[in-house]
Amino acid sequence: MTRYNINPRFVIVTAGERPTSGYPTGSLLWDTDSLYTFNGTSWDKILGKDHTHSEDDIEKLAVVLRTSTANVFDNNFVILADATGAPITLTLPAANNRNGQQHSIIKVDSTANAVIIDANASETINGSATYSLTAQYQAVTLVCDGSNWFVLQSANPTAAAVGSIDDLTDADTTTTPPVINHVLTWDGSNWVPAAAPGASGGEANTLSNVGTGGISVVASPAKTGTALNVKSIAALSSRVSIADDATNKNVDIDVVEGQLNIANQTGSIGDSRITDLAYSKLTSVPSTFTPSAHQHAVTDLSPTGTALQVVRTNAAGTAVEWASLDSERTGKAVGDGGSTQYVIAHGLGSTPSYAFIDCSTHSTGRTWVVDATNITVTFDATLSGSTDAVNIYWRVIA
Repeated sequence: MTRYNINPRFVIVTAGERPTSGYPTGSLLWDTDSLYTFNGTSWDKILGKDHTHSEDDIEKLAVVLRTSTANVFDNNFVILADATGAPITLTLPAANNRNGQQHSIIKVDSTANAVIIDANASETINGSATYSLTAQYQAVTLVCDGSNWFVLQSANPTAAAVGSIDDLTDADTTTTPPVINHVLTWDGSNWVPAAAPGASGGEANTLSNVGTGGISVVASPAKTGTALNVKSIAALSSRVSIADDATNKNVDIDVVEGQLNIANQTGSIGDSRITDLAYSKLTSVPSTFTPSAHQHAVTDLSPTGTALQVVRTNAAGTAVEWASLDSERTGKAVGDGGSTQYVIAHGLGSTPSYAFIDCSTHSTGRTWVVDATNITVTFDATLSGSTDAVNIYWRVIA
């Protein structure tokens, strides 16, 4: 026998067997195609295919069978809807003045024809215009708030029958006898005892790295019982900091620059890594250097000297310089026209005691002055000519 308890006072059976214990007098039972009431010792048939009722009788019945589209009357507390012939629609009474009124509707046939429950006019059932029952023994209890209807309770016994448990006799405890901490699980056909998921080895899940490089954070073994194992991240030295950024859900790893120095670095630092290193930044070095005798190559002097010059100490005695070896120098200076003044470097190395100037190309009056480096010739007027048009012959004696 398959039994569905819709509520404590209403039961559906499907195998023609009607239990005679465990139900109070007045309980209702639907068996195949008939409705029975319990008299305390047995079930009396009160509605079925061999019973006929007028519309007035049906309106007064608390439990009524409907096989076609009809209205739901106030006294129809339980409606057995049989849509074997075609889909049927049951229209609820107007909600006005029916606050608290309830109706339970059960689809008793096994066909695919729907039993459609329609709210009156623009009223709704849980916000929708209709509510449908599509499976055998699917049931719903509706309650009115005076304006609309709401689902107070619903059941789908056909779906639940596949795996429903009314008592322990519905579970297969023979194939796998239960032990402590077992739970009932559905194996596709029966409810059978089994260890709860995760009770020992955890669920069938794994932990692994998905990247192609770097160091794995997955420990070995990756799983112990129900626990997944991951490694901690630690700093190898004070030069690295590791912080838990709980707000952004990150592990922040950074270099502590204040802990970096040449002493705690291994290997060597190349020249390209050292830039802007001022002498003042160096430690353990002398601030001054004691002079010592040493030699330099002539090529170390810059700029280089000219022919017949020698290296000598400058007048201040602070450096060396190139100077002429002989005491007399002569030469020819060539310049462009268009100017009144010409400067000629004599290279004597000192202010000459004698100087002679002559211009073979121009007879314009002129004067000149001599110092330790140059002869400066100034003409009374601008000299004519273009490039190299002026020839000045000069001679100086130390």
